[in-house]
Amino acid sequence: MDIDRKLSYRKKRPPTSRREEALARAVSPCSEYTRYTVEGRFGAPASRFAAILDPEALGVLFPLGPFTRARWSGKLGYGMAVIGEDTRVHLHDNGRYIVRRALDRTHVERCMNVLVSVSYPALYVEGPDLYMWELVRDISFGIDGAKRSIPEDTFIWEGPWENPEEVKEAAVKGFLNTYRELEGKAARRSMEGHEPTGEHLYTSAEAPVRRFTEHIEAVLGGERMDPYIVLGISSCIILMDMIVDSSESDEDM
Repeated sequence: MDIDRKLSYRKKRPPTSRREEALARAVSPCSEYTRYTVEGRFGAPASRFAAILDPEALGVLFPLGPFTRARWSGKLGYGMAVIGEDTRVHLHDNGRYIVRRALDRTHVERCMNVLVSVSYPALYVEGPDLYMWELVRDISFGIDGAKRSIPEDTFIWEGPWENPEEVKEAAVKGFLNTYRELEGKAARRSMEGHEPTGEHLYTSAEAPVRRFTEHIEAVLGGERMDPYIVLGISSCIILMDMIVDSSESDEDM
């Protein structure tokens, strides 16, 4: 599965002016007894301004979260879903989030960690002018853009990670392992006379998509998982989705 170089960089970059400031999370009781609401705006790394998230990347990742009735609109840059029985989550590509009807304060934190894990690859990083998944991809493949100066705290976002170099190394390892696995699957399908499709990518029992989903579910369950590896896996999933989508679009022309 060859990487089309036109996918290396998108022409359109998100506007960074007129952003709202990041808003600290505020947990408050709902009208229902013992239920909680939290809302705010994720902050960009080393900035007082709100994060910018890639709506296309979230269009791939958001439906893979541990949600029911998950819906994401790339046009609106907005998604909503249900966690468990009736906890509702809302996410905007301007960094705004809302969690309603969380079971308790611990559940609030777990829901927040899920949103962070799902959103991490979609984070826009101003210094290198790349989304996080693009940055992981370029470093992994040695693309020229990765040689740009990358601030030390680029890989540190909302979460428990502390060592930027550790995050980067683990993310690249996860990306390359996932890429080799998916590339191998695509090669085998080509030998069998089949082109890789989005349906195959997401339904394969061995696909890394399953590992990504299991990781996010573990986060919701309170298990301490490695957030760096999942950054690499999900970054590769986004790239593969774009390649497959581009291939299918070319066939339609």
